[in-house]
Amino acid sequence: MTDLNKQINIDKIVCVGSLNVDVTLFVDEFCKEDEERSINEITNSSGGAAANIAAGIGKLNKNVYFFGNVGTDRHTNMLLKDFKLDNVNYSIAKVSEKPNNSCYSIVDKTSQRIMYAYNYLNFDETDFPTEFYNEKLKYLVFTSLVSKDILKDYCTISKKAKINNTKIIFSPGNIFVKFGLDTIKELISLSDYLILSESEFKILNIEINKLLNICSKVLITKGKNGVEFFELNKDKMKFEALKINNPIDSTGAGDCFLAALVSELFENKTIEKAIQFGIRAAAVSVTTKGARGMQTLEQIKNFK
Repeated sequence: MTDLNKQINIDKIVCVGSLNVDVTLFVDEFCKEDEERSINEITNSSGGAAANIAAGIGKLNKNVYFFGNVGTDRHTNMLLKDFKLDNVNYSIAKVSEKPNNSCYSIVDKTSQRIMYAYNYLNFDETDFPTEFYNEKLKYLVFTSLVSKDILKDYCTISKKAKINNTKIIFSPGNIFVKFGLDTIKELISLSDYLILSESEFKILNIEINKLLNICSKVLITKGKNGVEFFELNKDKMKFEALKINNPIDSTGAGDCFLAALVSELFENKTIEKAIQFGIRAAAVSVTTKGARGMQTLEQIKNFK
């Protein structure tokens, strides 16, 4: 495990949420009702939104920590080995005696996917290291978990961190937005950036101008239709997606986008440059299998 004391006084990012074992089934087409089809390939890999984002940031050589649960089962060695390979410090993670969380995905030949998650929750705000509440914690990235109860802990951590000007990025995902706007409104109001997919924005069922009065900066990712960025009292910005001729697996593309975005903001880049870099990183990621498709900085910049 990486020495916590050596890095505690260095600027850092902490990603909060899930670490999963991803079981992925690759098929030609999804089954219709009462239909049976063959599976081309089955893979086991490391996943989980917060862990994927941390891994992407680590691959881009930023000082990043994962805060969430690490379970105890036959997959733990793989998960921790991958964290080490991706330069993710997991020294503040809460170890659980339960099995690791898991996610089961089916991916078809067009790279579309269906996902089912099995998660539990075994940490709260008291497990977050108090020594991290200082000016060296530059960004906190919050992602979804299966329980709405964790939201109050996310809010408590955010309030303590913001005293030292830590920036809060909230990516609620499909699970949290389905709890409804009222449930996640407080954390949205504490956030400096709210990241939503197009479908998540529709589920929230709120006009963008009203949403901007809760969080002043909102990004909406729209897949092949690019990204839209909204900021209170400013004009909307639209960014085109890159065309991918032979996509393989879109699993984790959104996590790659967010990891690249945060990495650029961490380096004090403009939001325009951060989004453009995020789009490139996400595009490269769908040309490989697995939820952690972040490539090197050179590969992202040279991608055509």
